[in-house]
Amino acid sequence: MPASEQKRLVLRNRLIEVLGEEEAEVLMESLPPFDWHRLATKDDIFVLKDDVEALKKDVEALKGDVGALKGDVGALKGDVEALKENVFVLKDDVEALKKDVEALKENVFALKDDVFALKGDVEALKKDVEALKGDVEASEQRLRTEMNAGFTNIRTEMDGKFAKIDAEFTRFRGEMALQLAKQTRTMVFTMLGLSLPTWGAILAVGLG
Repeated sequence: MPASEQKRLVLRNRLIEVLGEEEAEVLMESLPPFDWHRLATKDDIFVLKDDVEALKKDVEALKGDVGALKGDVGALKGDVEALKENVFVLKDDVEALKKDVEALKENVFALKDDVFALKGDVEALKKDVEALKGDVEASEQRLRTEMNAGFTNIRTEMDGKFAKIDAEFTRFRGEMALQLAKQTRTMVFTMLGLSLPTWGAILAVGLG
């Protein structure tokens, strides 16, 4: 165990009594204020030197790692700056997207109003179509009635005209038959008139 200050003081006083004050001071200064086994030997120093060399190598390796880490940190800082720029751009895009969404919402609400208005127009148009359908059916019925009456009148007129044509054709056929009979009789008489002298001459020749 290391000597306490009190023991060192007792030893110093005893050495002064034996050797004198100056010699006692020299001797006390040569004595370490701790245990002798705590003093380093040459072997300890060599081992410590090896440890220091290894520590130096570790420090150099650590310095290289720190340099590489600095490079990584620099690259990371560049990435962070780029990311910050991207974040700002993305923020602007988000703001623009929010505005687009708001505009789209307004357009949707306006479209809903237009749809409701169009629905009302469609209902009114359906009613108009139904009314027009009734008018068309009434017009069709009226036209069918008028056409039937017109066809009846035309048929009556055509029947009267065909009756007149038949009468005219009958009269014309009678006149044609009469004219044909007259012409036939005239031709017969003419042929008889022409053939009588010839027959008379033939008879005269035959009788002579």
